[in-house]
Amino acid sequence: MMNKTEFLELPQIQKWQKACSNNPTQFGVYLNKLLIICNTTKMSVSELLATDNHMFRMIEIYNDFKQKVAEGEIVHTRKTNDTPTNFTKYATSLKSFFGSQGFYIPPKFEFETRKGMPNYAEIELTDKERDQGLIHFGALGDPKLLQAFALQSEVFCRISALLEWKNNLEIREDEVDGISIKYGYIHKFYEPKQHTTWNKRIMNSEVLEIIDDADRGKPLFDDPITDYKDYCNELRIFYSSIGKIHDNERKIKQTESWYYDNYPTHSVRHSATRQALRRSGGNYSVIASMGWGSETIVRQVYSKPDEELVLRQNNCEYCNPPKFKLESERFCTFEHYLAHQYNGKQPKSQTDETEKWKKIAMELKSRYVS
Repeated sequence: MMNKTEFLELPQIQKWQKACSNNPTQFGVYLNKLLIICNTTKMSVSELLATDNHMFRMIEIYNDFKQKVAEGEIVHTRKTNDTPTNFTKYATSLKSFFGSQGFYIPPKFEFETRKGMPNYAEIELTDKERDQGLIHFGALGDPKLLQAFALQSEVFCRISALLEWKNNLEIREDEVDGISIKYGYIHKFYEPKQHTTWNKRIMNSEVLEIIDDADRGKPLFDDPITDYKDYCNELRIFYSSIGKIHDNERKIKQTESWYYDNYPTHSVRHSATRQALRRSGGNYSVIASMGWGSETIVRQVYSKPDEELVLRQNNCEYCNPPKFKLESERFCTFEHYLAHQYNGKQPKSQTDETEKWKKIAMELKSRYVS
């Protein structure tokens, strides 16, 4: 735990203090709030700033702090047992601090209502665009870039985690509705930004084959700095090729083009999360268990009620196929997504289902008629 004196000696805090020199009283209030946030979440100032998407990062920190406060784990800068009920000053201190470090904070950015990022909840690649991405990276002749895109587009990890991951893929076999299926299991996938691990699963058979070819026990990237830059640049080229980045919009903040251009890897994470929601019938709890501490951030940042969610929530390509072809497939559960893949991408046999219920009905009838 850091005290106030130590906190003030940090170069990032001194830079912040200089930026707020016209109002030292206000800075003092914000300083105390940020120190409480750091001590409560057990994050250093450097860890707060280690991000390729500062607005999402602030949301994560804010929600993590609120959750720990709700659990009674707040660490105050002075002796008190008070539990805050109003988090406005904590939110403002985060915005002030990040702003002082050169990050752009939209004027109407709000932690609770997401007013600052109205369109980013819909950042998403369709199934066809995702497949085009696999083709694009596969054609480069560099396996690690293909593996990076394939894995990130499947397990919705941050780029920092992707750079550190050493291949510990385990291929598991199971059965769904009498159909033999396979999926990938990654035990304790470490997310450095969260200082925790998550168990990840690779459901897509093509992605599973791609990652299975990667050397076990080794990272995907040999040179993280160079390979990271190459990965980002190729993502931008790919996004431009499918119309996600428009040259006349890429410098206009709060447009989707600007977001894809400035946060290419986080766009993959964003899209992969929404893809997982489509595959699981919108099961926020299951998705959160593979990458977040709670459902809140998934609901606030990665999901937005739209026509697909409202009108297609009961569709499942396997057990309840839609009458019209959807732009991206939807399923009621991950199990049915896997069954559909290993059933030749065909829906569940309605004939078999009908015969099953006829048999059950006949058995029940025989009990009471005899």
